[in-house]
Amino acid sequence: MNVADTALEYVKVLVWPILIAGILIGFRRTLTRLLGRIIQLDAPGVSAKFDKVANEAEVLSQAGTDAKKRSEISLDDTPRIAPRKYTEAREIGEYYRDDRPVIVDLNKLANEDAKRLVDFMAGLVFHARGSMDKLSNKVFILTPP
Repeated sequence: MNVADTALEYVKVLVWPILIAGILIGFRRTLTRLLGRIIQLDAPGVSAKFDKVANEAEVLSQAGTDAKKRSEISLDDTPRIAPRKYTEAREIGEYYRDDRPVIVDLNKLANEDAKRLVDFMAGLVFHARGSMDKLSNKVFILTPP
């Protein structure tokens, strides 16, 4: 067997594990969220029930701030913005840029402007590697990294 055949055999053997590892790494956040939603798992001969508290702790750990920073965050001190126009998005960005979490209430906006603002906020947190969590209908909290 020559070197080319040996190399081809290595590629054949390693291509699937590398591909699967790449997919898992690429979709790790989505998979983490989906796995965090599993409450009970039943299979033939096996049954597992997951503690809801553990799932909530995992969600909190993914919120985008370390434990020390999270303990310093008080919802009483967190700015709350209820924009009436899309042009007020700048205020949200300024708080976020200053590494301050911000609560955004979109209930006073028209649906079209609310969708635009959600897109703006999603881009903001994606760029900074922070997080955006839904607190209730049309109310979000943006947490910087």
